[in-house]
This record gives sequence, structure tokens and C-alpha cells, in this order.
Amino acid sequence: MSETITNKQEFSETAEKLSKSFSESISSSADVDCKNVECVETKQEENAEQAEIKKPVETEQKTTNNEELPKIKNSNINQFMSKTEHEFREALIECRNIFINKIKDYGVSWKFLRPMSVTDQLLIKATRIRNLEDIGISKVGEGIYPEFIAIVNYGIIALIQLETDYSAGDLSVDDAIRKYDKFAKCAFELMMQKNHDYNEAWRLMRTCSYTDFILTKISRNKMIEMNDGKTIISEGVDSNYLDIINYAVFGIIKLTENGQTNA
Repeated sequence: MSETITNKQEFSETAEKLSKSFSESISSSADVDCKNVECVETKQEENAEQAEIKKPVETEQKTTNNEELPKIKNSNINQFMSKTEHEFREALIECRNIFINKIKDYGVSWKFLRPMSVTDQLLIKATRIRNLEDIGISKVGEGIYPEFIAIVNYGIIALIQLETDYSAGDLSVDDAIRKYDKFAKCAFELMMQKNHDYNEAWRLMRTCSYTDFILTKISRNKMIEMNDGKTIISEGVDSNYLDIINYAVFGIIKLTENGQTNA
């Protein structure tokens, strides 16, 4: 399918098929190995060596600090995790619907954006959320909830652009949707793994904290981009984008639970 959408019915049928595939995909119990998602260039060998050296330390820290973490009662943990899984899927599907409708209106116009430009767009969205949280008033009639959705979608766009030759501007609608689905599922599986280890700790956080952590991750990516994508011991920009996506989904879930989707 060309980037210019000339047949609305054909596009809608294609999008509907891909949507069904996406829903089935994130409902599957099969895990996705996010390490195999090739969204950035392979890190330098010294990074891998540093990571190997760091592993025993991380394991020791987890064991030492486990009792200090806030916990939800163990008797309710399975119930909460099941609820999180359902709510996270629903939030991702809502974000995907917005993504599809935007493509219907604009095509894949973002395919020309370099990853650092997407980082700046994420910064704009997160900064606006924080400002609205602080002042509590929006003069343009759009609140926090749609901005969290935008952050999810721009986060996935950033991952798409990392593995795409954006200089050629050659990305079809079908490819854009398939790549979106791939990275959305990767974010979902990462959330499930981390949620298992952190014992639903995200539910104890306030929505404004998600905003602050998103801004922190964006700041890290800007620094990595200034260093030509190189890191010494830290994770790359792709890992930060995935965390940004997941924090934004948590924000969507919290606002939905609190009846603040119009906030």
C-alpha cells in the first residue's frame, strides 16, 4: 500500500485485519524476547562486557533490598496482576486506535522524523503534562489523558524510526502498523516481566511520578543522543523508550480508574 491513502475502504479492511492480529498477539501467553528486537545498532563489545560484570551485583542488590520494597498483600497479588494485564491491553488497544486514525488523516507523515526529533516531541508532551499537573488549568481544551496516549504512540514511533531508514522516507502504511504492533507487544511483555519482579509497585505511585520518570528517561536519551548513541554501562535509547511507553500506559490506567479521562 502506498503512503498516500486513496482507497479508504481498502485501508479500513487492512487495518481491521491487523487490529485483530494485534489483539490476539497481546492476548497470547507466549513471551516476546525483547532482546531480539533489533531496534538499534548492536552495542560495542565493551558495553556487553560491562553488563556481564554487572550481573552478579544486580542479583545481590535484589536479594538485599527485597524486604524494603513496598508490597501489596501476597493473597491479592495474582488478582492485581491479572487486572494489570487486562488494563494494560485495553490501554494499548486504545492507543493503537488513535494511531490508526491519525494515519487515516495524515498518512505516515512522521516517517521523515529522525529519532532525536521524536525525543524532542516526547519532551514537549511530557512537559505539558507536568505543567497541567502543576497549574491544573488547560486553555486549549485538551488535558493530560490524551497526552499520555500521545507519549505511548510517539514512544513506539521512536522505536520504529530507530530500525528504519528514515532518510529514505520509505515506510508503507502496512509496514508502519506491523512495526507498531511488534513494539507494542514488546512493551507489554517487558511490563509483565517487570511487574512480576516489582510486585505491582506501580500501583502505589502517584500519576505525577510517572510524568517525572518519563521526563527523566527523555533526559537520559537526549544525553545518549548527544554522545552519538554510545554508552559505557547504561542501557541504550531503546530501553528508555520502552520504559517511557510503559510509564505512560500506567498513567492512562490510573486516570481511567480515577474517572479522569477528561482531565
